[in-house]
Amino acid sequence: MKEEVAGASEMALSKAMVSEEQDKLPAASNALSERVAMTVGMLVRRKELFRQYARDIRGRTGVGAIAALVYCRRVVEKRERVWGDLFMIVMERKQKEVEETVLRAVDEVLSYPIKEEEWVWLRENLLSTYLWFARSSRGRYEYLWQELLEVARRKLALLAEEADAMRFPELEEVESRVLLLGDEDSMRQDHELVGMRAGLEEETLGGGDSAQFYDLNVYLNELLCIARLLDQPFQEHMRRLSSSLSSPVLFLPGPPKSLARCRAKAQGNVGGEG
Repeated sequence: MKEEVAGASEMALSKAMVSEEQDKLPAASNALSERVAMTVGMLVRRKELFRQYARDIRGRTGVGAIAALVYCRRVVEKRERVWGDLFMIVMERKQKEVEETVLRAVDEVLSYPIKEEEWVWLRENLLSTYLWFARSSRGRYEYLWQELLEVARRKLALLAEEADAMRFPELEEVESRVLLLGDEDSMRQDHELVGMRAGLEEETLGGGDSAQFYDLNVYLNELLCIARLLDQPFQEHMRRLSSSLSSPVLFLPGPPKSLARCRAKAQGNVGGEG
């Protein structure tokens, strides 16, 4: 019995190695619909090939299919190199079992804290195969990639809940002395405490095109100049606050926005997101 299982497993491996070059998804393209159409067409052409290999692997007793499934599970559990074609061949006979194996791996890898080496393995092995374009047998979605997205959404929701539940007393006790005035229809955020007041009053500008020209070409430049002057002391202040917290925080300071980006956001209003 052991010899038969081993022989079936070896045959599964040799049959599955169709082409390592064809076993990976094509490079990312701006035309997503074209990429999807190309992928679906490739799967249709290879479907009969997978089905034939699945019949060969299964054999008369069906032991070969079980051995191939065991091998696939071992590859995933040990985070070894994945041959996507082999997984798809085994799916012809053991679809639910293969789906359960790969989705469990995704769930494990995306669980916090995510380990870099596990993410790299998932990205370069499971995520890069045609496996996710196979139709799902679970009934909720049409394709397996939709099941993949559901796992990712669930993991993100859990992380969001954990983030909402976090409490940093040190930050909560910091008093905000600056009230930025304005509403969704206002381009400027004026307040004397931030050292920024409009040089020309609204009645002087007269509103309309003159006011918008002032906001984008005069006021915005002054605001960016102050932002650059305040950037270093602000980052140092935030770094001191984050280092004093009881829970560790990864502090990654970002540079002030460029003038072009600020103009684009001010002109487009970007859904009210300043």
